[in-house]
Amino acid sequence: MGRRVLVSVALALAGCACPHGGSSGGGGGSGLVGLDGSGQAQDLVFGEVPVGQSKSLTLSVKNPGTASLTIQGLALSGPDASDFHQQSPLADGTVAAGATVNVPFSFTPSAMGARTATLNIALSGSASLPVAFSGTGAQLTVSASPNPVDFGDFQLGAPAASLAVQLANGGNVAAQATLGQIQGPQAGDFGVEGSGGAIAAGASLSVNVSFLPSAAGAASATLPIQICSSDPSVQLGCTTLTLTLQGNAVDSQLTFNPDPVDFGAVPAGSPETVQVTVQNPGTADVKLRSLATASGSSAVFALQGLPAFPADLPAGQSLTIGVQYTPSGAAGGDSDTLVATYLASGTVSRQANDPLVGNGILTPCTLALAPNALAFGTVNVGTTSVQQLGLTNSGETACNLTAVGIGAGSDPAYTIDPSTPASFSIAPGASGSISVDFLVSTAVPPLVRNGTLTFQSTDPNQPNLSVPLSATLSDEGFPCSLTVVPAALAWGTVAVATPTPMQVMVTNVGNGVCQVSSIALSTTTDVDYSLASAAPFTLNPGQANGIGVSFDAPNNNAPNLHTGDLLFATTDPTQPSVDVPLTASTQPNTPYSPGWPKWHNDNTDEGLSGADTSKLKGVVAWKFPVSATLGTTYMNSPVVDGSGNVYQLGMDGTFYEISAAGKKVWSVMLQSPSDDPHPATPIISKDGTLFISGGEGGTLYHVSATGAILGQVATVSGADGFDVCPSLTNGGLLMDGDDEGPCEVFNATTLATQNSLSINFGFPAAERVGLAVGPDDTSYWTSVNFLQAVTPPGTGGFRLSPAWPPTGVVPAPDFPNNGAINSGLSEAVSDLALDVGHSGNLFVATAYSADSSTGQLEVSSIAPATGKLNWHVLLPSGTLPTGDLWEGDLGNASPAIGADGTIYVGNIDGLYALDPTTGKTKTGFPFKCADEDSAPAIGGDGTIFFGCEDGTFYAVNPNGTQRFSYKTGGRITSSPAIGPDGTVVFVSDDANVYAIQ
Repeated sequence: MGRRVLVSVALALAGCACPHGGSSGGGGGSGLVGLDGSGQAQDLVFGEVPVGQSKSLTLSVKNPGTASLTIQGLALSGPDASDFHQQSPLADGTVAAGATVNVPFSFTPSAMGARTATLNIALSGSASLPVAFSGTGAQLTVSASPNPVDFGDFQLGAPAASLAVQLANGGNVAAQATLGQIQGPQAGDFGVEGSGGAIAAGASLSVNVSFLPSAAGAASATLPIQICSSDPSVQLGCTTLTLTLQGNAVDSQLTFNPDPVDFGAVPAGSPETVQVTVQNPGTADVKLRSLATASGSSAVFALQGLPAFPADLPAGQSLTIGVQYTPSGAAGGDSDTLVATYLASGTVSRQANDPLVGNGILTPCTLALAPNALAFGTVNVGTTSVQQLGLTNSGETACNLTAVGIGAGSDPAYTIDPSTPASFSIAPGASGSISVDFLVSTAVPPLVRNGTLTFQSTDPNQPNLSVPLSATLSDEGFPCSLTVVPAALAWGTVAVATPTPMQVMVTNVGNGVCQVSSIALSTTTDVDYSLASAAPFTLNPGQANGIGVSFDAPNNNAPNLHTGDLLFATTDPTQPSVDVPLTASTQPNTPYSPGWPKWHNDNTDEGLSGADTSKLKGVVAWKFPVSATLGTTYMNSPVVDGSGNVYQLGMDGTFYEISAAGKKVWSVMLQSPSDDPHPATPIISKDGTLFISGGEGGTLYHVSATGAILGQVATVSGADGFDVCPSLTNGGLLMDGDDEGPCEVFNATTLATQNSLSINFGFPAAERVGLAVGPDDTSYWTSVNFLQAVTPPGTGGFRLSPAWPPTGVVPAPDFPNNGAINSGLSEAVSDLALDVGHSGNLFVATAYSADSSTGQLEVSSIAPATGKLNWHVLLPSGTLPTGDLWEGDLGNASPAIGADGTIYVGNIDGLYALDPTTGKTKTGFPFKCADEDSAPAIGGDGTIFFGCEDGTFYAVNPNGTQRFSYKTGGRITSSPAIGPDGTVVFVSDDANVYAIQ
């Protein structure tokens, strides 16, 4: 296939070690001599060879020397050495002097392009001789793009479509492309331009193919293209490249019925509608993209009942729409075109048209108003604002306007602008306007001003017109002024898992518009509070809106005081930021959950409140005078209900309800407490009624929430009277008794006696009896010398506890147990405090005086299950204040129990804090004051509140430091009470009830 070429290379064979091109001289030879006389070996060049084919050449080695030479080896190397091959081995490697050895080689290119290698001839006694091998891999590669040639969907009857096909020569040999005849079942539907052409290596040739189908349906054919090498020196042969031709002929069309749509003459004001059917009579489905008038206007020819676009319209089917004609009044009538735009077979876009014709008649005056109302917006006082009403006559006759003015009842700030006459005319197709002025000269409410613009016209459809007018005065001269009620939200004690909403009412009492925004709970607010809504709102003068907050505690776990703050911003310049404190309490998570407010808060008399007292400043919010005719010490204490109302018995027997604001709600006269007032502290039942004992020889009263006496019962012991602060048991019965031993259980509704039990209190005429009721309604009674436990007053119960000693226990073993008040010895005992949540023990304070001038106090801890004395501690003795009713005062110096179990009790030298386990005095105490006879009350933040004999009321921190104090005009021997909002209430011997905030 290729040409055979003989190349001779001369080499000196006589042991010459000279380099190529050198000369050694003498008889040994003259070194290497090439055929061209250069002394170098010639390269072996194979030229162009088709990839994968072979070409052979012979390499001749001649020894021009005088001695024989040995060829030790032939080695091919280089990047394409594998494309060159030695065809046969040397029969003998020795070349005699003057002899020639021929070595045949072949070249088979494995890839297109230049290929090279080096033959190294190793000679004995001489350097190796390199011979360069080279050749080129020739390849013919032609491709077509696109292939197949796809014309897609083609609408029958449309002009022929043409696509250009690129024939690209990716080889390194020039090619000749020859186009053949189109073949196939639909060969006649396709065409090709030209006959082909040359394609240089790396170049391309463009061939145009056309498609013009003769019938609907799929069409296909093939176009063969012969590809040959145009270089005669390279025998690559020819190949055939086949183009696949394809397309799809579709027959889609839309028609209208009727066509055209002729409405004829239509009177003005009486539109006429014609139903137009859009049909697809073709053989292919149509996707309807739009149906519209060519003008795009719906004022004259309006389309009705249009489908949702795009809409499918299968072959042979139709849809119907309505075309409504409203004459425009134009000379010669009206015309337009209904245009359907659709896709045939999903891709071919087409249109179909249906002429619309109507011959209208002359229309009368027709007015259009823009806008329909005149809104002046916000206008400053003293500034004139002008608004204009546009009027357009779309009729064919003139519109005459008369009686232009401001309607009756309109705000006098509205007037017709002087530029507008009272009567005028608007020609057909023309426009006019009416201008209205708004001016308020002085800042007087209201902010919002309304009115109407009225006029008459010759438009038969609207002969009398009224256009609303509105304007708002700016805030200038109309300040925002808000009231926020209440100033604090206090839930009191709330049952757990019970969402309880409350509301702050914000009222605009000013003349301007007020904005309330940024409604949120503070970051320190307890998580059990939630906002009902935080959306900002606007309040016009006189308007009000509530901001709701709900409290919902999931359990009774500590802490039981829940606090927070409702925050919001306002445009009221006097209070741009509002902080509404939030407080709510849950009962401690203990076996006992008291339900009724009473002296020292609950049946256990712990004195601990859940109300938030952290914000108290120590100032008097109000004081209320009560009677003091007897001139004796106030030892009966106030009680506060869940709404903050205060209940207090005066010394003349008048029982008062005082509102949370310090005003009298009602009063009722009870039996005078004589000289024995201290049991007369009321208790409030769940239904809001009250129970209160009278004094010596007194009566137990049942009082309604409105101050009416519902019932009363006299003491069974006669003249001595009830000496116990009454208690409601957990089962709903009422307990009371006196110092001579009878303990009574009453029906809380009828005051009928349910149970009665006589208890040995040591001796008659004791000064005071204390009572505490436990979680299971076991009651604990004490007076002077003895303390006894009584079983619950249920069926088979209400008897002395069999676990206790029959005669009770002695709460003060260090004091004499044989005295009597009239013998010169005096003893008195406080009420009991039952610590349910911590130690579980009873705590009682007992006082002793041998001479009525000095005295000492002993505090005891007693196990309620057995009556066993756990510990007792003597507090320092001291001189009694002049005129001190020691045995009576001590009854109010009952212990109180803090949230951590600390026992707080008053002594002659001040307030003590005792460890509940050991009775040892805690660090920071006592807090010194003049004879602390008041049973302490403890706020939700741990602050201790109490009064002293010198009339000073104190608030002390749990570490024993003073928080604040207030001096009254009399002694304080009664106990304070804490309201649901944290207000502290107490009574002083100056016959005033004080509320401290």
